[in-house]
Amino acid sequence: MSTDRRSSPAWPTVRWEERDWAPRIPPDMVPRTVRERHRGPYRAAVVPPIADLDPHIPTGVVALADEATAEIARFDAEIGAEVVPFSAVLLRSESASSSMIENLTSGAEAIALAELGSREKRNATEIVGNVAAMNAAIALADRLDADAVLHVHAALMLDHPAETRGVWRTQQVWISGDSFGPHEATFIPPHHRHVLTAIDDLVRFTQRTDIPLFTQAAIAHAQFETIHPFTDGNGRTGRALIHAMLRGHGLTRKVTVPVSAGLLADTSAYFGTLTDYRNGDPSSVVAQVATAAFAAMSNGRQLVSDLKQVREA
Repeated sequence: MSTDRRSSPAWPTVRWEERDWAPRIPPDMVPRTVRERHRGPYRAAVVPPIADLDPHIPTGVVALADEATAEIARFDAEIGAEVVPFSAVLLRSESASSSMIENLTSGAEAIALAELGSREKRNATEIVGNVAAMNAAIALADRLDADAVLHVHAALMLDHPAETRGVWRTQQVWISGDSFGPHEATFIPPHHRHVLTAIDDLVRFTQRTDIPLFTQAAIAHAQFETIHPFTDGNGRTGRALIHAMLRGHGLTRKVTVPVSAGLLADTSAYFGTLTDYRNGDPSSVVAQVATAAFAAMSNGRQLVSDLKQVREA
């Protein structure tokens, strides 16, 4: 499927502000060369408000998103009509794939034990937390607001410290680089003082009914990842947001489309579309999520077929 990837007009780019950096680690704990690399101010993102903006998406991407929307509705009706409740299997598949994007992997046995309460395998516990987050996202889909996002994150991070679980971050975070400071990061999300305002704006965007749903969900996800409102678990919470919107607006009713399984096929491309979004091109992430949805539904149908054969054997 070819798509027109030209930059969409009138969509704002991320701006930047200079912030002073106060090192968190005592100087005597790191080499001087490291201290020198993290000296002085840094540039954090300033996320533009989008609640009242209309995305202008190229026609090729619009067609792709429309096709994905129609196919998701068919997939939901087809799999949801099965006598055997495959929805739980698809939800677990989505949860595991979303965790794998964050390099969290675990075997089926360890995940099953974690669901029964075992905490011996850390990654398995994280994946089970993602299942809980997905369930919370679906349950709260009809009232998707800031509190709902906090509930989803709290479910995801159940085994994490209470001070970071289901609360907006109160410190600067950054992506890549090293743990000593933000100066060498590939992306520095907005200062924590801006998080709540940005989330409130995003919630207003998700509640609109005048934007095609698939486009709206993909853009909301990219905006959420740009805000990065938590100290950890942003990617998994942000992907759960996609499913909450699809369910809350009525596109899916019974099953979870394992979109993350499709994104997992090319994580570099997926992360690249988030960069494109920050540079003013929302069409890139819409196309990527739509393409991932097709791959996810193909994989989902094969998974259901395999499980039916096992049951009938």
